[in-house]
Amino acid sequence: MQPPPANAIERLFAAAGQLPTIPRVVQKLIETLRDEDANLQPLIADIRTDPTISARVLRLANSGFYGTRRSVGSIDEAVTLIGTRAVRTLVISAGISGSFPKVPGVDLQVFWRHAMLTANVAATLAKRAGMNAEYAYSAGLMHRVGQLMIHIAFPRIADEIARDCQDLSVGERAATELAKLHTTHCEVGAELAMRWNFPDDIAQALQHYSQPQAGAEDALARLTHLAARIAFAEHIDQFAAPGVKIAFGTDTGVSAHGDNATEFKMMVEAGMTPARAIRTATVDAADLLGLSSAIGTLEPGKAADIIAVARSPLDDVTELERVTFVMRRGVVHKLDGQRQAFPPN
Repeated sequence: MQPPPANAIERLFAAAGQLPTIPRVVQKLIETLRDEDANLQPLIADIRTDPTISARVLRLANSGFYGTRRSVGSIDEAVTLIGTRAVRTLVISAGISGSFPKVPGVDLQVFWRHAMLTANVAATLAKRAGMNAEYAYSAGLMHRVGQLMIHIAFPRIADEIARDCQDLSVGERAATELAKLHTTHCEVGAELAMRWNFPDDIAQALQHYSQPQAGAEDALARLTHLAARIAFAEHIDQFAAPGVKIAFGTDTGVSAHGDNATEFKMMVEAGMTPARAIRTATVDAADLLGLSSAIGTLEPGKAADIIAVARSPLDDVTELERVTFVMRRGVVHKLDGQRQAFPPN
């Protein structure tokens, strides 16, 4: 890949201070992306020793999306249920997002929500195109991480760029960055990816995603560009026609546990119908996970959690934030809005 201007890049990283650090197990998992046949089992012990990552993996394993009929209480059980590749993606996401605990001038919840959505869209598009979905997910997750570095290194200039480029395209933003900093968030993100030892294909996609070319070497950059546009779209539903399905992000790590239902409101505000938003958490999520035969709809033989609300969420999707009844695996966990310590007689 064509290297970015060395002086501008080095000056920015020097101004940012210490390179954002990621846990050792995350670094090791990033290195395994280069080898499709890598044995991930030796890293399971490392995941087990990190309480934050362990909690995230167990939360995913026990989510309704995976159709398990028993509670999963250990990392080994979680890997058996989710699969080692899914665990790798989850751990890398947790490590990257956790490496930026605070960035001046940036709402990190909004930033990572967009990054996670872009990553999921990119992975979906990659699967349909026969491309490496894990590379696509990583490129989608990190496509704007260079902006965080710019905010850390030069917060005043970063605020100016954000203000001036609010209604501009990503290519126009990159041009503005180049004029002010002699580099762009694309080049900075690519450099960070290389320093974190991501595969060259991912770094190249980050460097060129804002204005990808037609050549085959820019295929991942073009896919990342499209995924980011879809994620940024004011009206999400306009992308339903091409067949891009979106899964409700209960495990994105950007919503506080217990507040996940607020994403329904965000989806509807972005242009989805309530029915379409509900599908993202049921039918579409099951389809994207390849688990349509086990979960996603209420049918004999399928696993499902049953909830009840006072009014129709098709009229007001925020009703799903006020669940009054929950039954999981035949056990009532909430009744009349009150959590049940034991199943009622």
